[in-house]
Amino acid sequence: GQQNPRVTGMIAGFVSGRTAEILNTFELKTTEVDGGVCLSREFDQERCALFTQVCPNDDILGWYSTGSEPIP
Repeated sequence: GQQNPRVTGMIAGFVSGRTAEILNTFELKTTEVDGGVCLSREFDQERCALFTQVCPNDDILGWYSTGSEPIP
């Protein structure tokens, strides 16, 4: 069977007190190198800049990655 590629992205929204509200996510461009993940700095910086233009009141809360094991 065909293996699904790993997808990595950012989680955006806001935190109020002890509650985090996730409003959006967007993918990041990555490549796997020696069992780890390298981000594409230029693509990802452009994606973050576009996101802040469209959603200026949201904050980057974290990241996500699909797959069975976390990647350092």
